[in-house]
Order: sequence, then structure tokens, then C-alpha cells
Amino acid sequence: TLHLCCGKSQLGDFRVDLDPENNPDLVCDVTQTNLPDESWDTVLCDPPYNGKFQWNHDLLSEISRIASKRIIFQHWFIPADKDG
Repeated sequence: TLHLCCGKSQLGDFRVDLDPENNPDLVCDVTQTNLPDESWDTVLCDPPYNGKFQWNHDLLSEISRIASKRIIFQHWFIPADKDG
């Protein structure tokens, strides 16, 4: 299990975060992990809620690229317009 935007959480076999003080296994922007395609069965992510639209889009693209079976994603979205 890969945990992106892990923060202080210890969940996951491999943890990724931008803040080195969280002691992740990999310090990087989670939109650019450089991990191989479909390299993890499960990708868990609870990103910060203040991400810009393009960053959120890039994050979802990266998760879809590296997950081979399932994505567990905790985030809220505000529709771009009243029709979503």
C-alpha cells in the first residue's frame, strides 16, 4: 500500500509526503512521484484541502497512473460551476 500526502500517519507500506519532517519514505510533490506505472495495488491519499485546481487534477492523474487495483481517496470537491 502506497500512502500519498501521508503527513504524520503511519498507514501504508510506503509513505510519500512533501514535508521531510513527517519522515516519509519518499520526499516529493505527490503529483510527480516518478514511480513506475501500476506499481502499487492500493494507493491511499488524503490530500490537503487547499490544493489548486490544476494540482488536484495532476494528483488524480498520478494516482491513476501508479495504482494497479484500487484507489482510496479522501477529499471534498467544489464543482467548477452550478452544474458540476
